[in-house]
Amino acid sequence: KIEKEEEQEKVVVATKFLPTLWRWSKSSFFRSLQGSLDRLGVTSIDIYFIHTPIHPLPIEYFIEWACAAADQGLIKHIGISNCDAGLTRRA
Repeated sequence: KIEKEEEQEKVVVATKFLPTLWRWSKSSFFRSLQGSLDRLGVTSIDIYFIHTPIHPLPIEYFIEWACAAADQGLIKHIGISNCDAGLTRRA
């Protein structure tokens, strides 16, 4: 947990969202993001990864939600992991 805002500027804070069967909604995405912010004790996350996007929900939904979070200042950069080149291009 980062105690002071000045300390946050010294590190890159990264975490991930795993879209499981019960986390396929915008509200669950934001709940998960807020939980990460609270646990880490920060006001924004430098890199928020969408980890192993699971079908049937297209990656574009998760990217749209992450962009909305970025617009709100909750995350600075969006990443994806465990994706093939085609899925990465779509994102």
